[in-house]
Formats: sequence, structure tokens, C-alpha cells
Amino acid sequence: MAVIGLLALVDSFLHWADLSVAGHTYSQFNWNGWNAGLGAWLPMLLLLALGALAALPAFGRDFAVPLGLPLVGAVVGALSFVIIVLRWITLPSEMGASMSAAFGLYIGLVLAIAATVFGWLDYRAGGGDLKSATDSLKQAQGSFRNQPPQGGGAPYQQGQQPYDQPPAGRPYDPNQGGGQPYDPNQGGGQPYDPNQGGGRPYNQG
Repeated sequence: MAVIGLLALVDSFLHWADLSVAGHTYSQFNWNGWNAGLGAWLPMLLLLALGALAALPAFGRDFAVPLGLPLVGAVVGALSFVIIVLRWITLPSEMGASMSAAFGLYIGLVLAIAATVFGWLDYRAGGGDLKSATDSLKQAQGSFRNQPPQGGGAPYQQGQQPYDQPPAGRPYDPNQGGGQPYDPNQGGGQPYDPNQGGGRPYNQG
């Protein structure tokens, strides 16, 4: 797998498509893997990442790959093959001029097939089969869907005591909490006295 990843990196700089006009191919007008669109560089990046994971133990590092590296390698290889084929059949063609597949695209297909075959053979050597592979993929898909949403705080639970309220069964104490009970003798003013003020109280008679 590590060799496949290295070859995928090299292949991404090769000719993936050449310009063809009226049956003549002009290789000087070409696309490499990075110019040929998502369908070219994405599978090469997938194979490169796969090769990097396979090479980690050689450097004294190990990474636990979900489902195991062999099965993931087979799935990534098959997915890369499908993406490259889609890029091949969607190469642009207009007014007698078209982009035709070049040797870089064919090498990419071979690398994707090799990753699929070697990954599957390694998986079978470990005791796996098609049924166990299908069950593992379904289980991984179910685990991904059942992940709880991420949030900034704990969700509110029914029956939880509201904020700043006395517990059930205990009387309310006005001296508890963020404020004090109202006292009319405190504050910036005095209680209203009808005998004070600038005028006389109103007499309806």
C-alpha cells in the first residue's frame, strides 16, 4: 500500500489528458492530475493518504484505522477507480476539439485496481469475507448516524429545578437569591405625603 501511495503522488504530475483535434493528438497541450479536475486529483490524494497510513509502522508509529487498513484500502481503491472512470467519460469535447485520456489516467486506474485487490487479499488473509465486510461497513454507517449532536452546554432535563427557585416542599425565603425584599424606607425617595409638596391637595367639593 505504501508503494501505491508513492506511485499515486508521482502519477498526479503525469499527463492525464491531451488535446485532440480532428483525430490528431497534441500532447504539448495537456492536463496533469492537478489540472484535470476533482476526478483526477481526489483519487490520487486518497491513495496517497492510504499509502501514508500503511507506511507509519515503518517509522515506529501506529494509527488505529477504523475497520482495519486492509478493508479501508479495498474500499478506497474501489472508490478511486469509480471516480477516475467518471473523470474519463466526462472529459470535455466541443466543436471538433476534445481532451482525450492520456497514460497518466490509465496508470491511475491501474493503481486504484491494485489498491482494491491487495487490500481485499490482505483482508481475506486475516479471516474476513464479503459478509463480514458488509456487516462492518453497515455498523460503521450506523455508528456515524447515531453520534449525538455537539453543543455548548448540557441539555435541559425534564424535572430539573428552575433557576433561583426553592426546592419542592420548602417555603420561599426572600433573603435568598440575588436581591433583597423591597423596603419603602430605603432608596432615593420617601413615601408620598399628601400634606407635603408645592400645592394643596385637590378637594372635589
